[in-house]
Amino acid sequence: MDLGISGKTALVTGSGRGLGRAIAEVLADEGAHVILVSRSPLELEEAARGIRERGGSAEAFPLDLADGAQVADFFKALPHGPDILVNNANQNLEGYLDFVDVPLERWLWLFEHNMGALARVTQAVLPTMVERGWGRVINLGSLAGLLGGAKQVPYATLKSGLEGFTRSLALEVSRAGVTVNVVHPGLVLTERTREVVKDKARKWIELKTATRKLSTPADVAHLVAFLASDLAGNLTGGSYLVSGGVELGFSV
Repeated sequence: MDLGISGKTALVTGSGRGLGRAIAEVLADEGAHVILVSRSPLELEEAARGIRERGGSAEAFPLDLADGAQVADFFKALPHGPDILVNNANQNLEGYLDFVDVPLERWLWLFEHNMGALARVTQAVLPTMVERGWGRVINLGSLAGLLGGAKQVPYATLKSGLEGFTRSLALEVSRAGVTVNVVHPGLVLTERTREVVKDKARKWIELKTATRKLSTPADVAHLVAFLASDLAGNLTGGSYLVSGGVELGFSV
């Protein structure tokens, strides 16, 4: 199936590993030139090299999205503004904390490194998309933003905010040919998941999942690629779950 994005430029934030890297690889496989950004130069270059070795086109740029001046300089120097933006970069607090134990300054730090960074990058790319009459903005949320998460109040609050951000921005820019959507993954089998979530806990979650299996990075990446495509030109303001149906309730 031709997604119609060959020759387009896609910027994927937080793309040195995990979901971001998988999304960048799939977009490159579909013929897009991919710009990978994150704070980790070594991971980024490895990801970009892997894409080039499989015949794709990719560039890597270390970038701190919470640094407004650095982001502004980056986009000024970028010769071709992206046609596709995937807001995947994500920060969370260390460990799981009771709400009353989270200092306000940590809330503000998390806001700046998530919503602040996302807003900064999106503002930078939108004018060019609108001028061209074609663009795709895809935000990566979390099932925690829809269902909540014990001891994850700040993170879940910010992820739930992506619903309002996505719908409101879609109302502003969709008539100009720019669509805006949000994808909410459940627990995904990334390297970090394997490190943090123990086998017993993963098996318990699988038992609560309708498909009896966790999602893979490729599951998320292929949905993102579809939403970035010409085929999804009339899908905007949408919220899409990639979770195996874990939100449906216990499956016997």
